[in-house]
Amino acid sequence: ATRTHDTEAAVAGVVSAIRKRRTRKGRPMGFVTLEDQGGQVDCVFFSDPYTSSQRVLDAEQPILIRGKIEKSNGEGNDACKIIAESAELLSVVREQRTRVVHLMLSEEELASKLDALTGLLRASPGNCPVHLHLNVQDLGWVRLAVGEELQVIPDDPLVQGLEELFQRPDVARMM
Repeated sequence: ATRTHDTEAAVAGVVSAIRKRRTRKGRPMGFVTLEDQGGQVDCVFFSDPYTSSQRVLDAEQPILIRGKIEKSNGEGNDACKIIAESAELLSVVREQRTRVVHLMLSEEELASKLDALTGLLRASPGNCPVHLHLNVQDLGWVRLAVGEELQVIPDDPLVQGLEELFQRPDVARMM
């Protein structure tokens, strides 16, 4: 037996497979396998969601799929899949939802790379405030708000630039 639950789900990952089909009425639909580091999930896009999400599904970038969980109960089979309602680029979701960019730095990192950091922030002008969290010896973490002239857009080039500058992936937290 197959049952669609009212439980909404949002899953993120990269499309590893897509099978395009036509419904009996000749409308397009798709079966998408989404993968992340933890595994994979199958997602079914019926006509309208497929048509509105096709560009995103073909983008070869990390995406976020929203939909409802469908669970198949059978002989030793507790497989779940997502009946998809929408798909968005994860980078777009991050840009739209991030309210503050938090930078987690040591005193030494800030002192040695202040000019480069300032240049990087100026190269991504936007409306999102930046807060510096400095790990100060003998004091612990200290939070400093950066001035309005250095507000940013939290996009991929900014995140990649921060990770390259500080040589670690956990330097920026988007909230």
